[in-house]
Amino acid sequence: MEHSPFDPARPDRASASGYIPAPAHEIFLIVSNPARYVEIDGSGMLQAAPGANPLTAGGEAFDMDMDRRPLGDIPNMAEYKVRCTVTQLIPDRLVEWTVRAVDKPPSGHVWGWQLEPLTDSETEVSGLWCPSTGSKARSRT
Repeated sequence: MEHSPFDPARPDRASASGYIPAPAHEIFLIVSNPARYVEIDGSGMLQAAPGANPLTAGGEAFDMDMDRRPLGDIPNMAEYKVRCTVTQLIPDRLVEWTVRAVDKPPSGHVWGWQLEPLTDSETEVSGLWCPSTGSKARSRT
């Protein structure tokens, strides 16, 4: 049985969650705006989203300038650009996108944010990653 990329039963899905004392709508305004991703990136890899606008629907695309050097995991890999295409967007609940190198086929990786309102002023926020939409590989839950 094939699972959606963010189905908790999917064996190769990874996520990290936390609680934020803010309404889901306010958080969604940040996580649905690629121009704000540099502010919330903890890796240092995201550099800029030139020309990006807030996301409103599946199928929209945005480019992200990246720099692999902060991770130090791939020798001689530095700056590059990726194109992200929104695969699903549910206002105030979910935004997910695939990633690929510009002018290359999609890598199969899916990233996203899922918001679960707990009260009018508190939201559980999950950062989601699935390494390949066709992968049957390792468990990372």
